[in-house]
Amino acid sequence: MSFTLEKINSNLLDTSVNNIFISEFMPQADGTFVKVYLLALRFAQDDDIEASNEKIAEVLKIPVIDVVSAWRFWKSVGIVDFDDDGDSLSFSVLFKDLRALYLSGSSLDKNSANNSLSQNTYDDELDIDEGDLSSDTKLIIEVNKDDGVKKMFQDVAHIVRRPLNTQEKIKIIKWLRDYNISCEMISHAYSYAYDILKKKSPAYVETIIMNWYDKGFTNLSQVMSDFNVMNDSQRNYNKLMQSLAMPFKNVSDFEKKIIDKWYDDFNYGNDIILKAAENFIYTAKPSIAYLDAILEAWHKEGIKTVEDAERTNELYRSDRKNNNTKKPKARVKDFDEREYPDDYLSDTYEGNWRK
Repeated sequence: MSFTLEKINSNLLDTSVNNIFISEFMPQADGTFVKVYLLALRFAQDDDIEASNEKIAEVLKIPVIDVVSAWRFWKSVGIVDFDDDGDSLSFSVLFKDLRALYLSGSSLDKNSANNSLSQNTYDDELDIDEGDLSSDTKLIIEVNKDDGVKKMFQDVAHIVRRPLNTQEKIKIIKWLRDYNISCEMISHAYSYAYDILKKKSPAYVETIIMNWYDKGFTNLSQVMSDFNVMNDSQRNYNKLMQSLAMPFKNVSDFEKKIIDKWYDDFNYGNDIILKAAENFIYTAKPSIAYLDAILEAWHKEGIKTVEDAERTNELYRSDRKNNNTKKPKARVKDFDEREYPDDYLSDTYEGNWRK
């Protein structure tokens, strides 16, 4: 006789994570390192899964060397242990009992543990050979010493709604170096591209950053000043297009120059521009070019007020009305017109209807 339990799908079970890890270690560690730890912990609690560093790399879609780098980091802060010969990518990892370590104080001394994690790096006091790490991983660990960079990575991850991978972090670090910009500008560029322009592409983010670099911007205050000027101008364009009954038309750079000419060179306001737009009724295809021809003519005639524009419109409408008023032409008949008695047609059709 025996007693057994029905096998349960492991995906329906829970993975136990000690709160010490969540509170003390996770907030300060690299996101990839945290994912490696948690996934391996889930594998460790399921006897039916054949886990390996290669399996973790496959699931997380990261290089195996990044998995190994994660284990070396967690070993350096004392929460896992394994035999590392520096060459092998496969080894057995032992998860230490964090509760027991915390109570005993060994390997989790408050000062040593917090110092290691707050820096999120390998320093000379740790028994780690940096030659075993990939160059990308070492670079990320190094820049994460800076709180501003760490916050920037967190902000960008929040904007894109997912953790950043190693390649994305390296690209951002390259932007900081090549374009001599601040971390705040990187975060703002992502926010502007993803949230405002709805352009969810790092390549587009770099285009924005390159534009700021060409303008000589090195801090966020310069960017915001430029945004205020640009947004005010953009609102004018949009408001004008909406008033012209073309709210969904994209204004090209060439058309923007034409509109700027109306405001700056002709000194016309929206009231005069809208008066000119009343003539759209005379064309099947209203356009900026059509409106520009009218305003050009008005400017040459010295029209400066709404009253002047109204009088000009009245004269134009009157001229069109006179030109369109013509005597009807006599119709040429190519048949003999028959004469019928006055009551013939009515009697005939009425009789047919009654039948």
